[in-house]
Amino acid sequence: KLMDDRNYFLESTRMSFVIAHPQFLMYLKQFKLTDWEIACCCMYCIGLNGHEISGYLDRKSYYNDSSLIRKKLGLDRKVNIDSFLRKKLYEFDVENFNI
Repeated sequence: KLMDDRNYFLESTRMSFVIAHPQFLMYLKQFKLTDWEIACCCMYCIGLNGHEISGYLDRKSYYNDSSLIRKKLGLDRKVNIDSFLRKKLYEFDVENFNI
């Protein structure tokens, strides 16, 4: 079901992060990201790259979507968004769980 229903997969991924990483999600929300954009950020954090997310979502415009996310986060085009998000998630985990 998760692979057949893309919206369900995105929402369930986002909701998993709401439970497991609430501070990280609050961090993303301060940039006025939509729930869909936050779900895409979560997909980066679980190890997918932009090309894989684009293929899974079957969205030809995903490059535009990721550019908008990057812009909302205040990131330069040269910054690797998946590395940036994984680093931020790790920082919040270290801070909140004393890793």
